[in-house]
Amino acid sequence: MDFKKDGLRFKSLADISPAGIFLTDCAGNCTYVNPSWMELTGLNALEAKDQGWTNAIHPDDRNLVWETWNEAVTKQAVFSLDFRFQKPNGDCVWTSALSSLYRDELGNPQGYIGLSFDISKQKSLQFEIDNANHLFRKAEQIAKIGTWRVDAHSFMLSWSDQIFAIHDIPVGKAPSFDKLMEFYPGEAGERLYETIKQSIERQQPFDLETDFRTANGENKRVRNIGEPQFEEGRLTSIVGVCQDVTDRFRLEEKLRLAARIDALTGIANRKMFVEKIHEITNHNALVVDKENDIALILIDLDDFKRVNDDLGHPAGDELLIQVSRRLSNVEGAENMARIGGDEFAIIKRIDGDGQACEKMVEEIRTCFARPFNVNSHQLSCSASIGWTVGQIGKKSQELLAKEADIALYCSKKTIPKVPVMFSPDIGRKHERYTRLAHDLKTALLDGEMYLLFQPQLDIETDQIKSFEALLRWDHKDFGTVSPTEFIPIAEETGTIGALGDWVLIEACRQAAEWPDDVHVSINVSATQLTEPDFITKILRSLAQYQFDPRRLELEITESVFIENIDETKNVLTKLRDIGIKIALDDFGTGFSSLSYLCAISFDKVKIDRSFIAQIDQFKGSAPIINAVTGLGAALNFKTVAEGVDSEKQLAFLKERGCHQIQGFLISKPISGTEVLRFFNQDGRKLQTG
Repeated sequence: MDFKKDGLRFKSLADISPAGIFLTDCAGNCTYVNPSWMELTGLNALEAKDQGWTNAIHPDDRNLVWETWNEAVTKQAVFSLDFRFQKPNGDCVWTSALSSLYRDELGNPQGYIGLSFDISKQKSLQFEIDNANHLFRKAEQIAKIGTWRVDAHSFMLSWSDQIFAIHDIPVGKAPSFDKLMEFYPGEAGERLYETIKQSIERQQPFDLETDFRTANGENKRVRNIGEPQFEEGRLTSIVGVCQDVTDRFRLEEKLRLAARIDALTGIANRKMFVEKIHEITNHNALVVDKENDIALILIDLDDFKRVNDDLGHPAGDELLIQVSRRLSNVEGAENMARIGGDEFAIIKRIDGDGQACEKMVEEIRTCFARPFNVNSHQLSCSASIGWTVGQIGKKSQELLAKEADIALYCSKKTIPKVPVMFSPDIGRKHERYTRLAHDLKTALLDGEMYLLFQPQLDIETDQIKSFEALLRWDHKDFGTVSPTEFIPIAEETGTIGALGDWVLIEACRQAAEWPDDVHVSINVSATQLTEPDFITKILRSLAQYQFDPRRLELEITESVFIENIDETKNVLTKLRDIGIKIALDDFGTGFSSLSYLCAISFDKVKIDRSFIAQIDQFKGSAPIINAVTGLGAALNFKTVAEGVDSEKQLAFLKERGCHQIQGFLISKPISGTEVLRFFNQDGRKLQTG
């Protein structure tokens, strides 16, 4: 530069310029820097001279800047780069440097003139924006963003270079607005056009994501953010940015799909299934479709936990995969999902053909007829199946799910397993079950539970020397609830322990007022026997009422031996050592095994009422009764016949050597007050009937 002609003018402008200005010769050696450049770098003019300016470059950026600069000088090209200066005090400054060749009047190269701008604030702001981006962008490079402007009146476009890159077209003149719409076919173009149009008309900003197709035919996703610009209060244009969000959008789509697919089986999961039910049940929901029904089928594998426990979770996973494959092959099971650990569901339109649904349920059932080959193991697996049907538009998603759940619950209780279709009667029974299960938790506190006592007659002496304590429930709304109904509920819901504890204490309390030679028997559940402090509870109750343990008799059923016969035997032996008598109740109706009678010393074995009732009708009853009484004589236990209602039955039992009887022939169950009244009478023979 000829400072004789233009130097003073240039220097005056450079001195007041907020941008850093530098000059170099054609070899790239620095010949001049202005004050803003020196403030930007921390170097003075002497330190920057020649190649000294490179000392201000951050060490991590030095190679890149040097290579880019040398390439620009060698090719006499434009140098443009964002990099960092590091001042002598250690402070870093981001700069955007731009330099180009300048020539004299004859066109001869004279050197390079350049500008350096402090972009530290912009960089800091950009870093903050990037850190706030959605989680899906963390694994990606920062998306390039281009700027654009559309004239509010002529719709003429202007773009930054980056938008050309996004659209895969060479940098040049921005296309017309109509030409731009060709990149946004169909609905995407209509949405973008209407959005920009409304932004102009309403003078409001917008934020829109759309699909588009590049000049090379690649489908992408972009986000356009626009804001109105005004001059002297008049709208002049909409300016904005365009960002390529294709990678982020594709990742989100994959995650959305993954969130709706079961990772193990590859079929739909609960989320997708719920969406499908919602779609079907809410389609034209205001109109009841009388010709099209919807069926919801639930399938739950039986004893799946045992597979995991015995063979390990990988085997359980393999079983689930094979089950899903078989179910997927069922005709009409397109909308199937795994909605829980071992639970599957199918939603199906029936189109008015109820038999088609029943056929489908039967086909589902046959899926479990053949064993599954899991890790060289042949596994037989059954399933509980519950289903319901409803008219589209009439039954809600929630109601369908509730009915199918109830049907599935009922199917789980069937032996052998059979599919159960929901019906109003099943619904009413389940509603009662649910109410009883809830009220059982407070029945003791509400004083609704009480004991009755049924006498047991010693046949030989014709004396009453034992009573069985029977739990009864006087429900506040339902009245008397049978033990055959509420005891299974108590066992399933876990309240049987509390009920059993109360029966033990109450029976000891009342029996303590009876004569010293009269026994009381109470029923004990398998749950109670497995409690670690069961024996302690019994000893505490006996001590509380100073009740002789030899007067207490515990009745158990054969089901207590199913889980752990050795532990059960140990508990019963300890009880007998205390003096408590043990009776085997309902013999012959459960998992009967003579090994129990040989392994454990029972004081009594009670013959179930079903055999007594069939003495006259069923030819097999008499031999069974003979066998039990014969075993009693051989193994030294007494036999008690339940449900004796006639003199003929009594005579039969007496002839067979049965020791005691219990039933309406002697007495129906009576209250504790009536028991005391009985003992205050002369003798110990109740009035029959």
